[in-house]
Amino acid sequence: MIECARLLGESGETFERTVQFALFNAEEQGLVGSFEHVDRRMDADDPVEVAFILDPVGYNPGDLLFFTHDDESAGFADDLLDFAAGLDLFIDVNGVHESLIGGDARADHYPFWNAGWPALHLGSFPQPTPYHTADAPTASLHSPSHAPLTPLVSSPCRPQPAPHAPPLPLAAVVGLAV
Repeated sequence: MIECARLLGESGETFERTVQFALFNAEEQGLVGSFEHVDRRMDADDPVEVAFILDPVGYNPGDLLFFTHDDESAGFADDLLDFAAGLDLFIDVNGVHESLIGGDARADHYPFWNAGWPALHLGSFPQPTPYHTADAPTASLHSPSHAPLTPLVSSPCRPQPAPHAPPLPLAAVVGLAV
């Protein structure tokens, strides 16, 4: 995610929507950080247009970037697939509705869904082992995958809003579980 922020900053590209980068802690202890983030935004009446939760993306080259979405996020899922089809990526991109995997309330996208805000939960597969532990090897970070994936994970911020997007610019959040 930090590499995505760096590459976007260096691109000189301007966006129609605000892009925010957020790191969430204590995912494995009950989504503590992401629930706190969403609660604060709700208290401030600061809704999110879409959240892309990268969990993990860029840790290994893998061969699949997979995401889950709910009904509220379906239009963004379609947009992501359309955008990915126009990129020359080294990785396949595919997604599934959360109902097909028995619900998906176990990662940092869930507080956004719970608030009624769209979120896509993205991960590259196969995932590194060990994963989500202090023993996760930093050697599994795969820097060559960061630049090609940055346009994809920043796609909701592109200058032309999707037809289903609200007319007022709201925030897009790119989150990473830590």
